[in-house]
Amino acid sequence: MIGVEVEMATVRAPHEMPWWLNAVGFAYTCIFAVELIVRLYLSHISLLCKQTSNCLWTWLDVFVVVTSLWEAIAVISVYVDPKSSLSAGTGSLSALKVVRLLRISHLVRGSPTSKYTRFLRSLKTLVQSVLHTLQQLVWAIVLLIMITYLFGIAFTS
Repeated sequence: MIGVEVEMATVRAPHEMPWWLNAVGFAYTCIFAVELIVRLYLSHISLLCKQTSNCLWTWLDVFVVVTSLWEAIAVISVYVDPKSSLSAGTGSLSALKVVRLLRISHLVRGSPTSKYTRFLRSLKTLVQSVLHTLQQLVWAIVLLIMITYLFGIAFTS
């Protein structure tokens, strides 16, 4: 959904975005808001108070849902009254669209990690090997710069 919106935004002006794109965004926002409300109701809001990793995930979800709701209200106000006070600040709300990428955290949190452990182990090995060879790469670049500098001095004199 976000990819489609970005593609459309590169081709069209912001006020020429199709209505269905905003409708799908509103539907996602409503689904996530209802999911958060149900989860908080079933846990008797104890997910917000405990000092656990689940508490941090819940606060992240609250932040994402609140910013998404604020963005939805601002977009609706632009359609209803283009000269409203909320629509005056919608240019700065484009930065809030980045927050929607945090919704992917739902996928990471909800997925069983045992499936992805072997992929993560391979990724960790790859990152570690790149970081270990980075030192040699830096020294190779320093050596190339020194050789280029010396030959530059030799050829100009």
